[in-house]
Amino acid sequence: MPIPELKGVLEVGYLSANKIFGVQVGQFMSLVIAVLLISTISAMVLAGPRVMKSMGTDIKGLRFFAISNKNNVPYVAIIFQSVIAIVLVLTSSFQSLITYVGFTLNLFTFLTVAGIFILRFKHKHIVTSYKTFLYPITPLLFLSIILFILVYIMIEKPVESLYGLGTVVLGLLVYFLTNKKEDKTNSNISVEKEST
Repeated sequence: MPIPELKGVLEVGYLSANKIFGVQVGQFMSLVIAVLLISTISAMVLAGPRVMKSMGTDIKGLRFFAISNKNNVPYVAIIFQSVIAIVLVLTSSFQSLITYVGFTLNLFTFLTVAGIFILRFKHKHIVTSYKTFLYPITPLLFLSIILFILVYIMIEKPVESLYGLGTVVLGLLVYFLTNKKEDKTNSNISVEKEST
């Protein structure tokens, strides 16, 4: 497909398959993409609340996310995630939502992979069984591609990018505020133990 014909089009897979293989294959490709999107939603509904539950068990200020029913289903986390998803769907267009989520996920991916360098630097003495292929070339190449995507989105869609950055900053604030409280309580407990 020529680039000008793809500008502003959401169904890129359908148009490309339609152009290469014909109308029937194009329609089949749309169906495949729809099924893949449904499976992604299913995976997020299963995985997302469990990640939040894990955060709730680790971070004292988010303990309410760890609340589960008798079948160990984290229903509070599911409700919370559902409310956020409904608010996002009702308050923005499909394209804005995809851009916001894409930017935020890419930013977290960038930070996760960048963490490899921090871990390797801080824990030089630890020998791991897993080695990154062609380290440090592959992570640096990956980071440069993700950084290009992030910069491109920020230039093309600054509003959605700012919302994504705001989400990350809000998450950092919650993390540091809850960890500070935990550190204070832990230090108080240790002082009390020493005094007794």
